[in-house]
Amino acid sequence: MWPSRQWAVLVFIITVAAVGGIVAWTLQRDTGAEEIEIIDDPPVGSIAGEVYIGGAVGCPGYYQVQANDDIFSLIQAAGGLSATDSSAIELRVVCGTDDEGSQRVNINRAAAWLLQALPGICEERAQAIVTYRETVGRFNNVYDLLEVDDIGPATLEEIIPLITVAD
Repeated sequence: MWPSRQWAVLVFIITVAAVGGIVAWTLQRDTGAEEIEIIDDPPVGSIAGEVYIGGAVGCPGYYQVQANDDIFSLIQAAGGLSATDSSAIELRVVCGTDDEGSQRVNINRAAAWLLQALPGICEERAQAIVTYRETVGRFNNVYDLLEVDDIGPATLEEIIPLITVAD
């Protein structure tokens, strides 16, 4: 048999090795937060249409792609990364529009703040469009906007070249 001092040293070494192994395993294990790698190839600005940005962003929704946009500027337009979980971002490119030369606001998808960018559409009118869409359903054509409170023919004629109901 070994003397008790040798047993104590052996138990100490095994304990230190076990604790060290547990600490190393804890530091190396996957905590669920994955590093996000965004590859912008081709650049988003070369794609005509809309991009849906959802998940861990401040304002999920559809965003028109402007010339020279990249993924990072689109994420910033969507309110930036959410502080709670930046590992779950959804990006969908909706390619093609009715008129490839222009970008239009889709009144079936646009958030109120984007609708306010249209001429003659104030905050109240933008909210009325969103409320109508949520209660009645999607717009089948741009003339359905005349059914929304406080939108008349003059306002509609002004914004028709700038809007669409495309999916």
